[in-house]
Amino acid sequence: MINSIKETYKDFSTFLKRPIDQPDPIQTRQQKVKRLFSLLAIDIPIMGVLIAIVYAIEKFGLINTDKHKMVMLLQQLPIWWIILFGVVLMPLIEELIFRLYLRFKQNYLARLIMLLASLTGKQNKIIVESQLNAIWVNNFRAIFYFSAILFSIVHIANFEYSINILIFSPILLAPQFIMGLFLGYLRVRYNLILGVLMHALHNAIFLIIPIIFMSGAVEKLNVKTNSYSLKIEEHTLKQMNVSSTFGSDTINFNGTSLKSIIAYLLEKDEKLIDFSSNQMADKRISLSYKKYIKDTTDDKKAILKHLSQVYNFKLESNKVFQLIWEMDLQDSTKLLKHKSSNNGNSSITSMTSKEIKIENADLGQIAKELSSNYNKYITNSANIDSKFDFILPKSDFAELENLLKSEYGLSLKRNDKELEYTYINFLKVE
Repeated sequence: MINSIKETYKDFSTFLKRPIDQPDPIQTRQQKVKRLFSLLAIDIPIMGVLIAIVYAIEKFGLINTDKHKMVMLLQQLPIWWIILFGVVLMPLIEELIFRLYLRFKQNYLARLIMLLASLTGKQNKIIVESQLNAIWVNNFRAIFYFSAILFSIVHIANFEYSINILIFSPILLAPQFIMGLFLGYLRVRYNLILGVLMHALHNAIFLIIPIIFMSGAVEKLNVKTNSYSLKIEEHTLKQMNVSSTFGSDTINFNGTSLKSIIAYLLEKDEKLIDFSSNQMADKRISLSYKKYIKDTTDDKKAILKHLSQVYNFKLESNKVFQLIWEMDLQDSTKLLKHKSSNNGNSSITSMTSKEIKIENADLGQIAKELSSNYNKYITNSANIDSKFDFILPKSDFAELENLLKSEYGLSLKRNDKELEYTYINFLKVE
């Protein structure tokens, strides 16, 4: 393997000194595999050093990569989607855009020009092809390096713009530039598919590493008093299964957004809460609260107080008119068919990509869950104290209206009311 790496490094270095549009004379499957994995073995330590340099620059406070597009995607999208996009789709798309044209015979712009020239006669086609080929050969070094530079420059969009990001952009984009050289080499010396495979393996390695480091929960608070205990954990990655359970003396959230938790604690719809930082609002939190003794402690206020200390925010209020949807009873017979058989005090909400499952919840709790999911202000005006089990659609509001009416005997009516908005002002975003 060492000899293969040395051989690959020598061929790659020779190619970089004078790039020419000429494939390797040895095109066996074994040779391609050797080149692929040898180049990957060269790539990994180089990228490791460059990442360490960027990390050091960030530690000195010169740049901030918290809002890097990949970090944001890892926080907002399921891991399987990130892997599909980063390991399968993007390598293929980027290789087609940035490397497909690096072989003259497969350069579709040149072929189009020659096709147009052929319409004026065979002799003209030969002349144009000869001229294009001469231009290509004489300028291939510039063309090759341009492809790597262009590939790196477009990745500046992954960073949130600032003067420091611009100043340090040569270092920040160095990994993409070097990758552009590796992938361009494979494209020219072998084929596009080998470049796609190299790109996919590179992305897989450098996606899996941050996913492993970000997959754990960070404990933000663990407090225990004579009256209650409270544990708050923060997840960097978006949780696949978001759930919440409420009992007479317990409150539990799993992988829930900070905005949803605050809405529950304030007993307000999420539509009536604005955040000074959307990034903070979407933080994924697991929270576990248990009350030990019956006293005058207001559980929700106690939790909210701890959250405001952990995340350093203050509450401000303002009144405005708001469109709301009032959930009203139309057919009690239909509704009572879904009365919960659970005699406990806890309600449970779980979600998948297609449905919301709410168990042992009263209509007020169901309205709040729907408000949160549909980003609309939904209230309950039906005067019924029973608890129910509902299974409702996740994203189609028209389907939700029809199902509530046909299956649960409930209607949604539009109304305008003056409502109190709460503004969550983060004094210092971490």
